[in-house]
Amino acid sequence: MRSGAVSDQPMLELLCGLAAQRANGMLELTTGKRRRTFWFEGGAVTASKSNLKSESLKGLQERMPDTETSELIALQGTLRVRNTLTMDDGEWTFTPNEPPPARRPIDLLNACWVSMIETVSDTDLRTRFAGLMGRFPRLSGTGGVAASDLPFGPPLSDFITQLDGQRPLQDVIDFAPVPPDNALRALYLALACGVVDIIDQASTAQITAARGAASDPASSTADDLIQDLFAEELGAPDPATSTLLDDRPRPEDPTDQALGGFVADMLDTIAPDEPVPAAVLNDAPEDTAEAVDPELVRLREELARVNAAENDFEVLSIAWDASDSAYRKAYFKLAQELHPDRWASHSADAADLASEIFARVSAAWDNLGDAETRQATIDRVIHGIKSEDELAMEKVQDILAAENAFKAGMVEFQAGRIVQAHEHFERAFERVPEEHEYKAFYGYTTFKLNAGRDDDAAERGERMLRDAVDTGTKLHNGWMLVGMIYRERGELEIAMKALLTSLKLKPDNVQAQRELRRIKHLRDKEKEKEKGGLSGFLSGLFGRKK
Repeated sequence: MRSGAVSDQPMLELLCGLAAQRANGMLELTTGKRRRTFWFEGGAVTASKSNLKSESLKGLQERMPDTETSELIALQGTLRVRNTLTMDDGEWTFTPNEPPPARRPIDLLNACWVSMIETVSDTDLRTRFAGLMGRFPRLSGTGGVAASDLPFGPPLSDFITQLDGQRPLQDVIDFAPVPPDNALRALYLALACGVVDIIDQASTAQITAARGAASDPASSTADDLIQDLFAEELGAPDPATSTLLDDRPRPEDPTDQALGGFVADMLDTIAPDEPVPAAVLNDAPEDTAEAVDPELVRLREELARVNAAENDFEVLSIAWDASDSAYRKAYFKLAQELHPDRWASHSADAADLASEIFARVSAAWDNLGDAETRQATIDRVIHGIKSEDELAMEKVQDILAAENAFKAGMVEFQAGRIVQAHEHFERAFERVPEEHEYKAFYGYTTFKLNAGRDDDAAERGERMLRDAVDTGTKLHNGWMLVGMIYRERGELEIAMKALLTSLKLKPDNVQAQRELRRIKHLRDKEKEKEKGGLSGFLSGLFGRKK
């Protein structure tokens, strides 16, 4: 059994570290009375459990009754992972070889990636990578997670698989095919999973075009295809078939490191890079031979073109509706020019550039060379049709963002800041309009802000609230808001009935209890006023001296 404090390391690194170690056992996380449990089998999360109602299937069904159960189950897993990543205190315990009571798998890496967008800020990212920008990231291939297991599509997947230890991290990020913070976020996940490591000095081994295929032999088929079809497509002789070996040193097995801490250890123990004095930079001699080398100039221009390409069609320089033969000719023309064997006798810089470009071109061909995947790419990139996975991920992101907006709105609402609360409730409702509680609070604040000023808007807000209460299941807060509207109108009896309904559904609703006491106080004042008015009248009538 192993254990530790949540505050000792980010929970992302703990979860991904277990995946990288292909762990088998039970991870239990506690914060006070809150408890979450994840069961790992071969590094995959096959079951989870939580004592939080907001993470229970029943709780999710009450909040989203119109959502399919299968979608709620997927959301439940992502929600538990997301909430785990936000933990900053508590304890964790890992018990090896503890089987799950029942299996309900969670796509851990996908859940982490979706959640990272929200839970790992750009500032946190920069802090975690402080001191590493002058070091060299490369594919590791020694952990239990392969590059192909990461939940990235192109171009992020290509970005990770092309890390070869030849360029410092700062250059890798600056020339990434995505915004820098997105690239850092993807690199952080890959690092946490053991897919990537960071070394002190650039690797001296030559890098082959198949560099990104070290974990997946099937990806070498592009090279084989080139060898077979050069003469057929272009009438050119077969290129040299010499093999370039990748003899880079590999890191130690991550299972020998402390549980989940190999990333934290690396990031925490390396001192920040010392800045290079300006004088040193200014005195550095120019490599005039390289500057005038036309091959290097051409390769750099080609790399800039490929990196600037917005999609695989632009990488191959072909129209999306071109024929199959046109696709093949476009690819093989680039492949003949860039294949690593052709550049084996050139300078190391030229060979590295050609390998990098060829890897990107090959990835584009792998995607567009097959008619089925090409059509899927055309649908997505050209026609804007999203895949089922993209739609599902978008839905999960909407749900998580809406939940955060609603929580922020409740903080403002309970503090009496209705204008600010309304803005948050509006964002939550726009993200997930089928969530009845979001609709209820958005409707109420719409009514509250417009009552007496814009009758149409106020009526629209009240209708939204009533519709949420009518269609929602046991919406105790909805009934509370109905009571508040009637209290503001002076219809205290109806307001009291609505609040009693709210408390019947949830007896510990503190705000409904407070509203009910307020109404009872108003009723008592009215009764005293009526009684006081009558006694004063009678006293005046019969109490005069004769």
